[in-house]
Amino acid sequence: MASVLMTVNQVQILTALFGETMEILEVKIIIVCANADGLGFKLAWTDDNGYFGEISFATSEAGNHTRIDSENMSKDFIKKVLAKLVDDAELVE
Repeated sequence: MASVLMTVNQVQILTALFGETMEILEVKIIIVCANADGLGFKLAWTDDNGYFGEISFATSEAGNHTRIDSENMSKDFIKKVLAKLVDDAELVE
């Protein structure tokens, strides 16, 4: 299956069809940034159905507000992506 960016409706259909069977295969940190407005980073993810996307995290300069742009994916999905990132990471002790 060719990789494509998904619309909100496609995400809802995939969630209904695949539910928990949608497996995140890979997560990479692709951007880290810091400027006068705050700090942020972006993750890229791929799944076992050939789909992919990005999730951006940003915090305000004061650090009291965090914003997540997930391309309309749910908080549960974001948690799965973060869990995959942690599960695949090397833990430095």
